[in-house]
Amino acid sequence: MVEKNGTAPANARVDVDYSGKTPKIKFDYPKNGKSPEQQAFGQNLFGLHTFIIFFIMVVLMYSPSFFPIKTIDYPKDCNVTLEEYSEKTYNKAYNIYNKYVTGANFTCDNKTYIVDFNRETIIGEKYIGFVNGEKHLKFSIYYLIYILLVVIVGILIMIFLTKYLIKQKWYQKWLPEHNANGFLGRNKKYIKFTKKDVENNMVEIPLFGNVELDYKANGDFSDKLERIKIREHQYNKYKKGKVGKKVIREYKWYARFYFKDKPKNGYLEVIFQ
Repeated sequence: MVEKNGTAPANARVDVDYSGKTPKIKFDYPKNGKSPEQQAFGQNLFGLHTFIIFFIMVVLMYSPSFFPIKTIDYPKDCNVTLEEYSEKTYNKAYNIYNKYVTGANFTCDNKTYIVDFNRETIIGEKYIGFVNGEKHLKFSIYYLIYILLVVIVGILIMIFLTKYLIKQKWYQKWLPEHNANGFLGRNKKYIKFTKKDVENNMVEIPLFGNVELDYKANGDFSDKLERIKIREHQYNKYKKGKVGKKVIREYKWYARFYFKDKPKNGYLEVIFQ
């Protein structure tokens, strides 16, 4: 049993050489103009840690709603008559019935009171009473600024945390096991190759995600196995009959098993995803 880790937690080309006494394992990364670290960053930016940070961001953005806007009492010592009115609207397209009751501003003891009954604020809190409209506007502006800051800080934390994690040895070892045994494990597939499946001394898994490749060779399939090759699919773009530049697909891979000559007995079992 030989174990070897790559230099970055990202999809990588793999070569396993069985021609010698000890298997040799070699890792390489797609030549798409990006370094292994850049590829690892792109593939891990939306990992498990991202969902945790996103959940915290949602909680922080909603937390101000637990602090409703304060109302002020009706000025009972003033002899003020307020003429209230109600207005109803009906939206036929969505079948939604909205009713709101509003009043008018009035002045008492050199103070201006803004009447606003049963209105919802931007954060979903309801209030009944007289509201300081100026404070309400300031609160709304501050709340929008607060949300913007939470989003910006959350994105920055996601970026820096991802850059930190992909450099850690424990994360590089944990990630492949998590991807193979976690929720992606439900997508595992199984295939059994026999001698009738061998063509040109080779069998192939034409398409898989390069998340896991677990194999067991028996009989001639074990004795004659020479090397394993895992590569990403790449092709040339065509536009109006012209050959375009080559495109590399980092999430579409194939695996090939090569033999010294065609096996006459035994089998090769492969679990992949």
